[in-house]
Amino acid sequence: FGPVISNHLAMAELKLDALYSKLDELGKRKEYSQALVVADQILSSQVNEKEAFICKCICLLKEGKFEDLLKFLPTTLEVSTLAYKAYALYRLGQGEEALNSLPKTKPSTLELQVQAQVLYRLNEFSKCAEIYTRLCEEFKLNSEEIRTNLVAALTASGKLSQCLDYVSRNKELLTSSYEFNYNVACCYLAKGDFNTAEKYLVDSEKLCRELFSEDYTESELQDELAVINVQMATIKQLRGDDQAANVIYEVVLKNNPSDVSVSAVASNNLVAIGTQTKMQASRKLKHLFSDQVQKKLSQSQKKSIDFNYCLSLLEANKFELCRTMADSLQKRYPDDELPVLILASLQFKEKLIDQARITLQNFAASYPSSSVTVQLTLAQMDLQQGNVKLAISMLESIDSIRNKPATIAALVDLYEQIDDIDGAIAILDKGLENLPEKSEDKSYVQILRKNADFKFKCKHYQEAIKMYTKLLEINRKDAAALSHLVMAYSFIDPNQAAQYASRLPKLDPPDDIDTDALENLNMRSIQRYLLIPNDGFQNTNELGIKRKTERVKSS
Repeated sequence: FGPVISNHLAMAELKLDALYSKLDELGKRKEYSQALVVADQILSSQVNEKEAFICKCICLLKEGKFEDLLKFLPTTLEVSTLAYKAYALYRLGQGEEALNSLPKTKPSTLELQVQAQVLYRLNEFSKCAEIYTRLCEEFKLNSEEIRTNLVAALTASGKLSQCLDYVSRNKELLTSSYEFNYNVACCYLAKGDFNTAEKYLVDSEKLCRELFSEDYTESELQDELAVINVQMATIKQLRGDDQAANVIYEVVLKNNPSDVSVSAVASNNLVAIGTQTKMQASRKLKHLFSDQVQKKLSQSQKKSIDFNYCLSLLEANKFELCRTMADSLQKRYPDDELPVLILASLQFKEKLIDQARITLQNFAASYPSSSVTVQLTLAQMDLQQGNVKLAISMLESIDSIRNKPATIAALVDLYEQIDDIDGAIAILDKGLENLPEKSEDKSYVQILRKNADFKFKCKHYQEAIKMYTKLLEINRKDAAALSHLVMAYSFIDPNQAAQYASRLPKLDPPDDIDTDALENLNMRSIQRYLLIPNDGFQNTNELGIKRKTERVKSS
């Protein structure tokens, strides 16, 4: 029987080799459903084939059959399955369970990669970046995917300088990877450098087209480009070009991208533009709460969409639904202002003014450092009810904006309303005291100019002269400061006024002077024309904010 047994074993080995060859070929062609069948054929006769076991796990993941994978994994086979289990849980939206399933000590590099992805989805960006850095530096895993993901994690964690430094050390990927370029664009977008972000998005699109144009149909190529196009639209929207952004979002949504997170971002941002009707906005956002969409969104994206949907309910006058959702959001995000502002707005619409005030006051008392908009809203309510002094007290209590030029301008205006000129001047002087005397500090120059102009207006010429002189020390070519200085001196020292007037730039008279009209001008009109408006200082007569729907950036 010996020779017969050996022959059977040889035939079994040949059959197994053939199946593995076929499995390898199908894997290279990314035909995962067929590869799954072959893996099952191997495992049906050879239960302990580790390679086939791993191939089946990968095929199930690639096919999106995450629940089938979890059912398949409980087995006595001695193969580490923790990474596959964690990834399946992560893709099913069970992030915490995924983390808990991974080993706490001596994880494999595969398990570390899964852990990093889960942490990113859970908004633990710094921890995610630490793992990718460790994979690159400690384990020397410098694949394009890991380096690209590290850029995304550093950007999301706010470590923008560190991210750009890393990019400068990996420039070779800028000429080969469209995903790396896309993430670099996201970094510059987070930095507020829209022009550079746009440049890298253009490069990303170019590389993507070069990579897929030969093998993809146009619709498949547009599907791959959808995330880049949506991010480009986001930049246009942030610049204020809503019309161009609107066109891009509409085209992307019409093409129905396979990545539902891209559609979700486009839908949300389209609503933020404000061209949708109240009912359209509500329906478009409601669609984003399906399990299929929610599993693909990051926590920050979910939060923005939640808030926007709640706002859409408020604007559509669906009060009970809005109240229920706002209460839920307040519990989930207790230190965020927006749910409280929505509740207060709802109470205001219902004529429950006192209740709205109590809602805002309670939040401001509990979270003073994160309630600037709430406190501004309270100040606006005071103004609407004629309580100017209460509005002043509220504004002066907000430490984070008290010394901002716009806040000082508002306070000066309010003090003028109650004829408290000394109070207005005290605010202007205090604003200067709390800022460094730096010529390059825009806020300092703005407040200095406002201080000078207000004192000139109130006929405090001596004090105004000191302010205008400081402005000229900062910028000798400041024509506005010089002309005001001449006028201020004209009231107390005409000789000094004449001396400074000699420094005023000479103007060539126009050829078409209307001498008759000039003779008919009275002196009051001439003085009014001589006054030069303030540069860059915003004078606000009313406090509060314009409610804006939040945009979501692609990630």
